[in-house]
Amino acid sequence: VAQAVLNDLKPEHKVFVCEIGAVHKGKIAQTAGIIKPRVGILTGINQQHMAVFGGQKNIIDAKYEILEVLPASGTAILNWSSPMEKESIDSKKVAVKAQNIILAGKDIVAADIKAERDVLQFDLLLEGKKHTVRTNARGTFMVEPILLAVCGAMAAGMGPERIIEIINGTEFAPFNIAVSKNSGGVNVISSTYSANPDGVFAHLDYLKLWPGKKAIVMPCIIELGGASKEIHFAIGKRI
Repeated sequence: VAQAVLNDLKPEHKVFVCEIGAVHKGKIAQTAGIIKPRVGILTGINQQHMAVFGGQKNIIDAKYEILEVLPASGTAILNWSSPMEKESIDSKKVAVKAQNIILAGKDIVAADIKAERDVLQFDLLLEGKKHTVRTNARGTFMVEPILLAVCGAMAAGMGPERIIEIINGTEFAPFNIAVSKNSGGVNVISSTYSANPDGVFAHLDYLKLWPGKKAIVMPCIIELGGASKEIHFAIGKRI
């Protein structure tokens, strides 16, 4: 992040989109102190990195740092599809100074979701108008990040029509889930970024869209702490 700020940002740039990850409390606040964001998106919270954070509460506290550093004139965006965000917002929002709070999945919703192997389509209601989103994003779980991106774009001043135009024109594959066919006619699906429980479950749901015999190859998920056994059992059950 520091290298991007020092070397890559130019006077002609209007927007800087920065992903901030963390494996201990205080890191997000520290990095946000460098970039001083006016829009913060809390994408999701689950058990990922629990072993290094030392507990679920520490993860929640750390993730909310991105919203707590925002100025009063800023915009805080939460993922209403994340159960831990819904459960924690009432106790955490007292520390959020931003006056504008958007709940993706509640204030801006997706309806009539249709997912096929290579197509994702749904209706999006923005500023009183219904827009149809049709992309090659793979899996219903992609609705969540798209909604968060829509909220962020609107907070940055982009209009609804332009937002929908960009989404429908974006090439999601193979960056979302890569699919290739080898010489033996076997489809190989690569979803190597599902390194957390929600990601694994989401990609398993996508796999349901494929007919025929399936083989799943995956390692264990690391850094889950005391929740590891329960989560891996649930993954095995879902498979």
